[in-house]
Amino acid sequence: MKIIHIAAEVAPFSKVGGLGDVLGSLPKAQNRLGNIVYIITPLYGFILKNKYKLNDINLDSYVTLGDEKYTFKVFEYKCNEKYLIFFIYNENLLNSGGVYTELDGSPLKNYTRRFVFFQKAAIEFINGYLKDVDIIHCHDNHVALLPLYKKLKCGHLKAKTVFTIHNIGYQGITDIGNKEIFDLPDVYFEENGDLYWGGKINPMKTAVIHSDLITTVSPTHAREIMLSDEISSGMREIFVKHKKNLYGVLNGVDYEEWNPARDNFIYYKYSINEIGFKNKNKEQFLSEFGFEKALINRPLFGIVSRLVLQKGIDILIKAMPVVFESGCGMALLGQGDQSYEAEIKLCTEKYMGRFYCEFGFNNELAHKIYASCDYFLVPSLYEPCGITQMISMKYGTIPIVRKTGGLADTVLDINNKNGTGIVFREYTEKALIQAIKRAIDLYKNKELLIDVSKRAMRKNFSWERAAKRYIALYYKCLSGYH
Repeated sequence: MKIIHIAAEVAPFSKVGGLGDVLGSLPKAQNRLGNIVYIITPLYGFILKNKYKLNDINLDSYVTLGDEKYTFKVFEYKCNEKYLIFFIYNENLLNSGGVYTELDGSPLKNYTRRFVFFQKAAIEFINGYLKDVDIIHCHDNHVALLPLYKKLKCGHLKAKTVFTIHNIGYQGITDIGNKEIFDLPDVYFEENGDLYWGGKINPMKTAVIHSDLITTVSPTHAREIMLSDEISSGMREIFVKHKKNLYGVLNGVDYEEWNPARDNFIYYKYSINEIGFKNKNKEQFLSEFGFEKALINRPLFGIVSRLVLQKGIDILIKAMPVVFESGCGMALLGQGDQSYEAEIKLCTEKYMGRFYCEFGFNNELAHKIYASCDYFLVPSLYEPCGITQMISMKYGTIPIVRKTGGLADTVLDINNKNGTGIVFREYTEKALIQAIKRAIDLYKNKELLIDVSKRAMRKNFSWERAAKRYIALYYKCLSGYH
């Protein structure tokens, strides 16, 4: 099978969050299964500065956005003969800024124009050079127009379109005044039109309507967005209308990077048969980051997260005093809402010796937190999939999660004989505190604690599993039966 993935970010070239990780892993896994795989992504200026070995394929073409003409070049990066990454470049639209923001973090001034251009250039390139592909797999709002463009401009192509929603909270909504650059008939922007959204334009809406198949990144989240206006960010009715085309496929973990047996960032490597070395990691971590020595015999809680409402940071902050006043410790790595960061900073001052936090992203510290903590907190309001809880389990760090989305699909409560974590239901400070207290009680039972930790380490969330599920769905899509 020949597959194209199209996305705004692809690790290691461009990565803002989980989307970049997925595009760095899923296509690679599908290629290992014997498929021919292509990726199409923008060539940002910061990628050029990293001096990757990119080959200019000598294509000089153009697309129009309203009355303006934009030329583009395409560069190729060859992973192997059957796994190629194509980068689309226009100096004016892609050379400056980050992926979604300016370099100072402010909103990207040309956001809508940048990604409309990218999608038009991508479909132009496919139509000219990759006509024989079977699947065009589009990821998130930045390429949500592509299924419609394929229908209207390239209906002769045999390829089916698959659209994956990685984060329903970001739909690419833009002002109706931008409609000219879309170059689509007015009917799409009129009330009840496929792009109309309360007087604005919603690209994700049209992707759900016009894709041959839609997926979310966990089975539970696929159900939740058909039940809740809040979790679906207002799109519940549209998902219900197209439910026969909607599936949930759980993301995976790259075990080449996240594996305590081969992790060069942690103090001591360990496996399920050498789990005693996990405690040696904890001891070294406590020493390096200035924790009280007594915490070697008390629970240490870890968090690696964006500090935003979706991740449950509001109830986490309210629950923090219970952790510290119970004599436990916490290590936090993340960045996000400045008001949350300010509140967390106050805790570091008040609970010195029991709390270490760092704002930003530090890959080495993330690895050390997974390896050194006893518990890992993921109290999300909603969670399309979540990868951190799957990583923590590989490291034998027991997850504490709210029962939503991918968290519900990956973590089984310890009240079950095969349980791998602590699960709570209600999105409240009280429910999270009760879960933390259960963790403190579990810590006293060393035999059970080690047993749960080993159960977690045995779980397999590899990308090969996810890749096979996607391939099966592709075949369904091509057969017309789904």
